Amino acid sequence: MTRHLAHMLNRRDESRSAKLQNIQHNRHMIGQYDEIEMLERQAVDAFRRGYARGTHWNVLADSRNVLMLTVCHKIETAHVKADFEAVREVTRIALDALKTIRDREQKTGKFGCNADELNALHALVETSRDFWVRQPAELFRQAVEASARVTKTLVQERRAQG
Repeated sequence: MTRHLAHMLNRRDESRSAKLQNIQHNRHMIGQYDEIEMLERQAVDAFRRGYARGTHWNVLADSRNVLMLTVCHKIETAHVKADFEAVREVTRIALDALKTIRDREQKTGKFGCNADELNALHALVETSRDFWVRQPAELFRQAVEASARVTKTLVQERRAQG
């Protein structure tokens, strides 16, 4: 019995140590995501106040792409898909808003958005924050790298066609 108790206490200590390491790793990630979230919120604010530029649009488009890529992966692999379906719908609405904003900019030369588009961008940032704080830290890094690979491939294909 003493040997069994010692083994169980050892396992408990190992578990606590592993949890602390995971918390420290995720705390580092959360700090990194806070910086990204700040950029996303600044981009939405730039659209709200009327001084948005291409860099602001790019920040929000990247945010949407990374989130969409990850959510699609989660839908394919998860047992419960309802939460991820809702996030995917937010990214779809944000894509429509981003396309409309881009099309308007190409016609007028200025970035701007109406109230519905601004609400869609705000919902994207809020949903992204809510989603990423509930995910493993490593998943965010992998999603950003995968999105960069996909974007690079698409840009190279488009240049080759032109």
